[in-house]
Amino acid sequence: MISLSRARPLAGVLAFLLGLGVAAPATAGEAASPVRAAQKLTLVQAAAVRTAAFDTSAALARAQGPAAPSATPSKPFFKTTKGVVSLILVAGATAWVVQSRIDNKVSSPVHQ
Repeated sequence: MISLSRARPLAGVLAFLLGLGVAAPATAGEAASPVRAAQKLTLVQAAAVRTAAFDTSAALARAQGPAAPSATPSKPFFKTTKGVVSLILVAGATAWVVQSRIDNKVSSPVHQ
């Protein structure tokens, strides 16, 4: 446990580091970016600049069609080892919750 005398300076250091993390992207110096230059233009001009700077290669690859099907067919999740393990864990947790509710009844004079 951290004492109060050490917690305050630690909190100050953490606040300072958080402030640096927030301020760093704002002062990164992206003056040459077309998006920054577009902020002083009209709406139509800004849209044209942003459209010109947009990378369309990923959209073009998706539009050309799906990739070749994989050689191995995919199995449903609950038929894989991870799916079976997750079902066992869920069943065990549910059984533990039900058993805990049955065994741990409150027996106080107020509830009788």
